[in-house]
Amino acid sequence: EVLDLSGVVPEDDCLLSLMPDWQGRGIWFATQDGRVGLAEPGSEPQVLELGAGIANSMAADLTGLYVVTDGDFFKLDVGEDGSPEILWSAAYDNSGVDKTGQLSPGSGTTPTVLPSGLVAITDNAEPRMNVVFYDATDGSKVCQEPVFGEGESSTDNSLVAVGSASVVVENNFGNDSPLSPTLGRRLPGGYARVDVVQSGECQTAWTNDEIGVSTVPKVSLANGLLYGYTNRPNSWRVSSWYVTAMDAVTGETVWAVRAGTGVMFNNHGAPVTLAPDGSLYVPALTGMVRVRDGS
Repeated sequence: EVLDLSGVVPEDDCLLSLMPDWQGRGIWFATQDGRVGLAEPGSEPQVLELGAGIANSMAADLTGLYVVTDGDFFKLDVGEDGSPEILWSAAYDNSGVDKTGQLSPGSGTTPTVLPSGLVAITDNAEPRMNVVFYDATDGSKVCQEPVFGEGESSTDNSLVAVGSASVVVENNFGNDSPLSPTLGRRLPGGYARVDVVQSGECQTAWTNDEIGVSTVPKVSLANGLLYGYTNRPNSWRVSSWYVTAMDAVTGETVWAVRAGTGVMFNNHGAPVTLAPDGSLYVPALTGMVRVRDGS
């Protein structure tokens, strides 16, 4: 069925993200100018204005919807009258700067919901970005941990859940266009795993210097590997692109397979996707890259 949103999304705004409601009550939608609503066939869409721009997708669980704006982090649900309502909101550290490597002057992440009852985002702090964990029930901040180097930390990709209270973050600082990593230019790069320990504090478990320019990486809990799409400059000033596997426990690079060279093998924000048959797919500007398990 068709859900008509023309009456609630003005012409000077645009639809940014869609998310099925966990309880089947309709389809959540978010717009670039900060409107969030719930639509279902046969009824007028209900809209809530959050007061700041949205540049990322949403996440949902059985208890509600999570959305981060350029100003605050929100959890929403459906009120008794069927309209969206705010369950909690939480401010995060924000320099207000649209950092290189990000698309907005705020958090660059879609919220990541963890099995332990936590939900995580990155902030937009300076001189270092933080990975921030919140209690999903009341929005209270559990802890935060700074990652990557001073003056060179930003991300515009989701955090990767590893187990119940750990996430991996990728540094996208310096990536402003598909041409950013070309001609042998080395971006700061880096991956880091951040854990919440029993004392309720955050700690960095490991860092890895691989350069993930703009990938949404994935982890396989079955084999313990984190898969990214990385860039490696060389002395010939040619950017080479690799499917790279890292140990999710230690952070060490386990193997890397070269996918191609030059700007047309840039994935430009596309995700790594794992298939049941052992294949891994990465969309690139020139087409689709597939890597599969060897014999």
